[in-house]
Amino acid sequence: MLCHDVRDGAGKIVGAKGARLDAAGATAVLTAPWDEIHVLEIHPGDLHEEEAGARLARAAIGPGADVKGYTGGQWTLVATRRGLLSVARTALADVNAVPPLGLEGVEATDDGTLRHGIPAFGALGIGGLKMKAHKAAIAQLFERNDLVLDAEQIYDLAAAL
Repeated sequence: MLCHDVRDGAGKIVGAKGARLDAAGATAVLTAPWDEIHVLEIHPGDLHEEEAGARLARAAIGPGADVKGYTGGQWTLVATRRGLLSVARTALADVNAVPPLGLEGVEATDDGTLRHGIPAFGALGIGGLKMKAHKAAIAQLFERNDLVLDAEQIYDLAAAL
C-alpha cells in the first residue's frame, strides 16, 4: 500500500496514497521519477484504512442513518428520513484535528466532555490517552529486554490508565 501520492514527470498522480498495488500499479509507480517511495505491507488480520473507517462509520450509525461515500479519508453519514438522527455510540470521538472538525459540536480538546449527555472525545483528548499508553508501554519495555507487547496487551494497558 502506498504511503503517499506518487506523481509522474508531469505531476499527474500515477499512484494515490493508500492505493493497494497490483502488478500494473507497481509498474506505474516504479517508472515514476522518484528517488524514494514509501510503502506499507498489510498483513493478514490488518485492515486498510478505508475498510477500517467504513466499519467504524457503520458501527456509529443507528436507525434512520446511512453511510454514503468515502472522500478524502471521510465517510459521510446521512439521515435516511426527516427527523432526529440516532447515533449508536455511547461516546463520540472525532480524531480529525484539522478543521473542519468531523463531528459538529465536538472540539479537538474534548476529553470526555458531555455534549447532549454523551461523552465526547476530540483528537487532542484522544491523543492524551494515546501518549499515556505509549509511555506506559515503553516503560514496560525498558523493564525487560525480552518483552514483546501485542495489540491486546497494549489495549489492556491503556484501559487500566
